[in-house]
Amino acid sequence: VTTSMMHASKFSWMRAAPTTVRVRVRAQSAKRSASSYDHVDYKKDDVKAYGEWGSDGIRQGAFPSEDWEDGARALWLSNGATEVKAHRLIILGSKHRRDRIGEVFRDVEVIARMCENAFRLLDGARAHAICHRRPEAGLVLCSAATLSSAVVRVRLALPIEGALDMAKVVERAPELLDADEDALRRAGETTKILASALDIEMNDDRLREILETAPMILLADAADVTAALEQLLPLSKNFVSFANFVVDNAEAVIDSYCRSTLAQTMSMRKSYRV
Repeated sequence: VTTSMMHASKFSWMRAAPTTVRVRVRAQSAKRSASSYDHVDYKKDDVKAYGEWGSDGIRQGAFPSEDWEDGARALWLSNGATEVKAHRLIILGSKHRRDRIGEVFRDVEVIARMCENAFRLLDGARAHAICHRRPEAGLVLCSAATLSSAVVRVRLALPIEGALDMAKVVERAPELLDADEDALRRAGETTKILASALDIEMNDDRLREILETAPMILLADAADVTAALEQLLPLSKNFVSFANFVVDNAEAVIDSYCRSTLAQTMSMRKSYRV
């Protein structure tokens, strides 16, 4: 009996080891789970982006709507947002988003102020269109002083002469509102490159129309804009001028798919004529 007890004691660690490992693994799993629920580790956690909302934007059944949501939805809809956009903007205010943007988008009074400031200071611009494209722009829209300063900075950076519809520019390129000085300086240089390539002056209405239609050109790399214009030039042979062609196809300057589609369309037309 003594020998058997000694033998069992000798190899008892073999039975204890798996138990210890399992306990350690369970502890680590519990720690990871706790970090997810406490919103500490956001790197691979859907909660950071969606909270109680699924990746498809539909609220999960276990989570009731919050008090502020009805007021926010009513404001967005009354200011022209579609149901889909209003839904997405409400998700930005999810309580699981604990940054400044989340605070702004779940404060009904701030939302009302954003809508009013955008409409009044940007000649009828729609806050929902701006924020849907760039949520960070909400931090600018919520303050009339900050928005006014941002609009002045953007307008002064662009060497174009005459009136420019800033509502169209900002709605389609809201990144300009919080762009730094270097980005705005490059936007001004890109405007000059564009005018030079099209052989038009800064007061030409065609330049204004191009920037209002596709203001993302201002945020594109100058070399990319130059390369895009070089690709488009051969396609403009049947137009009165290259500038007129770009006015009609401004999006193609920043969208390679548009350029390839346009080239294919022109090729097909040429084959039909032959």
